[in-house]
Amino acid sequence: MALELTEKEARTLGFALQAHDVTTCKNGTRPILGSVLLTETDYGFTLTSTDSYILFHTSHQLEEAPALEGGELLLSVEEKHGFRDIGKALAKASGPVSF
Repeated sequence: MALELTEKEARTLGFALQAHDVTTCKNGTRPILGSVLLTETDYGFTLTSTDSYILFHTSHQLEEAPALEGGELLLSVEEKHGFRDIGKALAKASGPVSF
């Protein structure tokens, strides 16, 4: 499954992932808490993350909702600050992004 985003949408997701990096668990023995749940909505998407102490849920409006099969995508990275790094790259997007 691929997620197709315009430059503006990629930047929106990038800034959101940077914020969610703070509330993802960095403990390798709890991998599910090191994930961010991206859920499709009628107006765009929501992101949800937790490190078991803090729950962070954000809502983002796009011009049209992303086309996700099943409406949800669990994003997970192995690096300690992977969401921050991916977010920085997306925030600097200069064209459409697909991943």
